[in-house]
Amino acid sequence: MRRRHWFVVSICALAVMLAGAPHSFGAGFALYEGSARGNALGNLAGSADDPSAMFMNPAGITQLPGLQVMAGATVISPMVDVQTTNPYGGNGNTESGERNYWIPPHLYASYQFNDSVWFGLATYSRFGLGTEFDDDWWGRYNNYNAVVQTLSFNPNVALKPKWNPILDLDLVRVARLLAQRRRIRTGRIMFFGIRPPYRKIGVDAVLFHEVLTIAWGKGYRAGEGSMLLEDNDLILRACEAMGGYLYKTWRIYETPIS
Repeated sequence: MRRRHWFVVSICALAVMLAGAPHSFGAGFALYEGSARGNALGNLAGSADDPSAMFMNPAGITQLPGLQVMAGATVISPMVDVQTTNPYGGNGNTESGERNYWIPPHLYASYQFNDSVWFGLATYSRFGLGTEFDDDWWGRYNNYNAVVQTLSFNPNVALKPKWNPILDLDLVRVARLLAQRRRIRTGRIMFFGIRPPYRKIGVDAVLFHEVLTIAWGKGYRAGEGSMLLEDNDLILRACEAMGGYLYKTWRIYETPIS
């Protein structure tokens, strides 16, 4: 009798939760469905008690013993309604998108090599889904089919060094850092700017000379110029004149999806 009572109470509580659930809105094309268990826990993918930890927090695999594998997929069926108002006539239009099904997969594998080293391999989809409308709908000249499909391949190595009660104390670590500071031979120039009225009159050369002189005197022999815009000819030529060279390029791509 008591078991039946708890069953009825659980069903009533679930019904109240579903009835009081607010509306939810999608986050663009970002996907957070990293595992089936994470979906059941409210998109808590990346918890540190299963291999899906590599979705959010790869360091969590250090809590997994031996070899563990997790695979699955999520079925997503987005529903889209587009509502617009004619600025001239005031009449509104509503168009519903086609009902499509998207199945982003996920595969995780973790292996404990020893007490301090773990290896992990993860494959999942960070971004995806799409929208589709009839070819002859009133907004067809802007968009009638937009699809984004991605697949991330993420190998991991997680380290869990053993704690030394003496050498790993904060005071000991600070003292070790101070003792080794003179061995650092490279630095990074974070910011460098000159007001427009003072450019091309030699102020930059004086600043460069001062920075190089001070850095050389403190034992630095190389520097990282941080991120430089490729159309900033003045700073690029100055870096090349001082022996600098391009070793890494970052690109940002943009494209409309509607």
